[in-house]
Amino acid sequence: MKSLKQPLLAEHPTFDPSKVWVLMWSQQQGMLHIETLAEMLSDHLGAFRMDLATEYVPLVIGDEFVVEQAAEAIRHTMTKRHDEKHNGEVGHLPYDQLP
Repeated sequence: MKSLKQPLLAEHPTFDPSKVWVLMWSQQQGMLHIETLAEMLSDHLGAFRMDLATEYVPLVIGDEFVVEQAAEAIRHTMTKRHDEKHNGEVGHLPYDQLP
């Protein structure tokens, strides 16, 4: 078996992971993140190489429109969780005001 230098799907002749999007969620940070499948696989391969834990959990994989719609559909839940968790903390910013 050759050394794993890039994500497994990167060399597939008909599948382009740079054109597929992933909606990910971090429970620890209470945040959503969207990036391409190629970026996610590259990040996860780097984490594997360095024996590091990964923070984000993939929730939805699809085209950019589908992933954006999924993020919008759960944004209310993310807002509620964040604001309830941090309510009363000094310097707390509501979820919808985070950068």
